[in-house]
Amino acid sequence: MRGLAFWGRMALCLPQAMAVRARAPRLPPAAGPGCGEVPACALPSDARTLRLLGVGDSIIAGVGAGDSGSALVASLARKLARTLDRPTAWRTLARSGADARAVHSQVLAGDAGPPADLMVVSVGVNDVIGLNHGRRWQRDLATLAGALRRHSPDALIALVGLPPLESFPLLPPALARVLGGRARTFDADLARLAAEETGLLHVPIGTVVGPDLFCADGFHPGDAGYALLADQVATALLARMIPADV
Repeated sequence: MRGLAFWGRMALCLPQAMAVRARAPRLPPAAGPGCGEVPACALPSDARTLRLLGVGDSIIAGVGAGDSGSALVASLARKLARTLDRPTAWRTLARSGADARAVHSQVLAGDAGPPADLMVVSVGVNDVIGLNHGRRWQRDLATLAGALRRHSPDALIALVGLPPLESFPLLPPALARVLGGRARTFDADLARLAAEETGLLHVPIGTVVGPDLFCADGFHPGDAGYALLADQVATALLARMIPADV
């Protein structure tokens, strides 16, 4: 949803949006370390350690998870290590509430560590709920993609699709429909960028999300939601990493 249609409908929903913002719980990032290593299934293993880097917003920070081991990046590392039988080191660079511009200018600023083999990136929901203009979102997304590629030139980068905000328990129906339409539009920009850039992979999120997949705030995933998301990202990455005839 772009242009006057979105802004006109959003204007009608502003009282709802302000009420949601006032009452929404503020949950911290997942407790526990922001890095770790998962051993290969067959030990000892002489396979080179796979380096997985998570970059982005509260989804990468694990808000809503019981601990960092249950959040997206660690869960994804376990799935990759098990399927590839390869040790997998994971770490996160994230800030809750960060939009695409902040992920580039703040999360990736300074020493972002060594290059990664794989990246999983979550960005866009805060651009939607922060009412960032579509053209700004597209520019900031392209800038972020360039920064990610400079950091890890050879990495396969999975862009997590924007979720179906119309399914989020925290959001009242009218506001959820408006923001959900905007999220679909921004997600199409993510998919388009991935189609145009070598080494980028768009991982779409399903159109229906059950309430049992959310944590207590009705906005972020709980452990079950993160496990499902890790399955989706792992499936997409492995499909690109493992030849179809293997």
